[in-house]
Amino acid sequence: PARPNQVAVIGAVQAECALPFEGLRDASSYLQDCPRHPEADSDWLWVIQPDGHFRRIGVAAWNAEAPQPLAPGAWLFVAIRRLADAQTDTLNAELPRFIATQPLPGITHTP
Repeated sequence: PARPNQVAVIGAVQAECALPFEGLRDASSYLQDCPRHPEADSDWLWVIQPDGHFRRIGVAAWNAEAPQPLAPGAWLFVAIRRLADAQTDTLNAELPRFIATQPLPGITHTP
C-alpha cells in the first residue's frame, strides 16, 4: 500500500480535518490548525499512531508534555470535556482504543 501523507484530526473539532504530514511536527501544532468544538477537552489529546499504539498527552499549560512527533497516517482524537451527567471518561478512553484497530484510510485488506 501507498504510504499515507496526512494526519487526521477527529473528535470534538468544528470539522474533521486531514492535514499534510510534516516530519518532526508535533501533535499539539497539528491541533492548532483544526479549531476545537466548544465542548472539547482543552487539557488532553489522544495520539493514535498508524501502528496501533495510542497515548493520551497533556496539551494545556498545566500538563504540557514534551513534543510528540507523529508518523504519517496518525490520528489525533480530541475528546469531549468531562460532563457531570455522562460517562465521558469511558467514552473518551474507548474511542481511541477502537480507532487504533482501524485500517489506514485508502488501504483495503483482502482475505
